[in-house]
Amino acid sequence: MAQGNPEISSNDKLHVSMLARLSDLDAGSPSDREDMLQWVRINYENFVRLPYPDKQYFPAICRIFVSKRLELTDNLSSVTRFSLSLKKFPCVKLDYVTARNEEIEYYDKELEIVTYLESAFSLTFRIEDSQSLLRKLDIAASSLNMGTVYETFRSIALESWCEVIAGLVDESGVGYYHFAANYSKISAKMESVLNAKLLPYGTVATGIKIERMSIPPAVREMLRQNSYDRRTETERFRIDNEYADMYLEQYRKKAEIKSKYGIEESLTELEKDKALERYLKRLNNERRSGIEETNLMDREDSYADMMPVKPVKPSMVRPDPPAHATSYSLSIIMIIAAAVALIAGIVLAILKLIPAVGAYVLIGAGALFLVVGVALMIVLRHKFANKYNAELEKYKRVCKIYDEAHLQYEKDLRKYEIALAEYLKKHPEALPPDDYNKVVKAVAMQEVAAVAPAPAPAAAEEEPAAE
Repeated sequence: MAQGNPEISSNDKLHVSMLARLSDLDAGSPSDREDMLQWVRINYENFVRLPYPDKQYFPAICRIFVSKRLELTDNLSSVTRFSLSLKKFPCVKLDYVTARNEEIEYYDKELEIVTYLESAFSLTFRIEDSQSLLRKLDIAASSLNMGTVYETFRSIALESWCEVIAGLVDESGVGYYHFAANYSKISAKMESVLNAKLLPYGTVATGIKIERMSIPPAVREMLRQNSYDRRTETERFRIDNEYADMYLEQYRKKAEIKSKYGIEESLTELEKDKALERYLKRLNNERRSGIEETNLMDREDSYADMMPVKPVKPSMVRPDPPAHATSYSLSIIMIIAAAVALIAGIVLAILKLIPAVGAYVLIGAGALFLVVGVALMIVLRHKFANKYNAELEKYKRVCKIYDEAHLQYEKDLRKYEIALAEYLKKHPEALPPDDYNKVVKAVAMQEVAAVAPAPAPAAAEEEPAAE
């Protein structure tokens, strides 16, 4: 039978020969290399039998074993990741999509916010030196599988990707709006950084393709809303400025007509208010109407922007002081029970209604209850005291903030009263509205009365006589 099938006979002979001199095989010997290569080609699992990796492994048999091993273990996953290059190098394909907790947090200089980057890219790892891969992974040859190799390459790729993105956004200042325009630059940088990290693994990364770089949907929605708000605000400013131009032009024309014909009558209060309102809006929009400031100071309605602003009273409410929280119900019950047990034990022992042992047990139980009740009361007292002290400290801090806020308000209110009095002294015609503080109004009126001519006292005495 052996003579009828010489191929099987030669393979069996080689297998027996290799097992017999397994420990003596050396990759430095050409004949041994040829025998080991033929032996592994017959059955790739024979590679695992070689006991001395440093002396017996060489690239050709390592490539055969790694290729077969990755191909067979890749069938266990739902996605095919293994392939062979044109030069028969084993390849592993990576389709990366940002997983949970893998988002890259960064400060976007274009958006001026801190956000997260989500990305998707694909590439292929070509294992050109399988012996270096086995040496770098530092695992037994029998444990090699696609899962281990894939996760190792994926972690290296993710580390390189984070490094490239950090350099892109920090050093180059590229933001979200210019990511797509820099895909080719990012791919080239990624390939350079990744291949430097893969060099000890005897692997090269090729075919890097960036499919997507984006920020979370909630951030994109916020940007769209902000863009809409900015457009709306810009349009509102434009309309306000047009109205301001119109009112100021009307104001100038009326002033020219009045000066031309010598009309003494001034503008109505409504016209002055409208003109002033539009003018102040124009100033808030950081636009100048072209009217010189010296001319504006001569306008009657320019007094309004110099009137002091009344301070706002703090809205804080003074808190109530904390109450002592005590609850000794359980302790009191235990002490009462202890007293009852002690009295009952003593009475029963004196009257000899129960055996002496029972009386002693009852007295002992009462004493125990008394000790536990007193100890429990002490512990609860300490606990409630600590809680009350903490609440009291909090109450003092809040009261201090409340007092400081109201004290500052009183100081600001006094400054406001003085400033308002000074203003009304210069412009007595600009009386404050009715909703101003009555005390302020009274002080202001006293200041005005001090500089205004007082009515003749004779007139006040003649009126009753005439009646």
